[in-house]
Amino acid sequence: MSDNRSSSRWESTEYVLVLGLVLATGFLIVLCGVGFWFTARQQARVAAEREVAEARMMQAQLALENQRQRQAARPAQALPLYTDEQVIRYVRTCNQHMAPMTFNAGIYQDGTMASWGYGIR
Repeated sequence: MSDNRSSSRWESTEYVLVLGLVLATGFLIVLCGVGFWFTARQQARVAAEREVAEARMMQAQLALENQRQRQAARPAQALPLYTDEQVIRYVRTCNQHMAPMTFNAGIYQDGTMASWGYGIR
């Protein structure tokens, strides 16, 4: 009977050890899977941030290229059609007669003037 009890204890100990080994192995597998998932997610986030940064860089390069093209296409600044004194006299005359007046000038977002806006017409 004592052999039966020791044999029974040994079998239950074996079961506990095997169960512990299975649980530990399962825990390691899950832990590695979670680590892999976090790593893959971090790499995807870094790749997305890199794509956004590259897109912004491309937009900035296009804006600079457009500005360079406008500046290259701009002819040499022509002399104004009217002198400062003539414009001032015109503005004062319009103000005295309460006549509306406008000055048309095309100004781009970068602060440069359009080529047609150099002279008052």
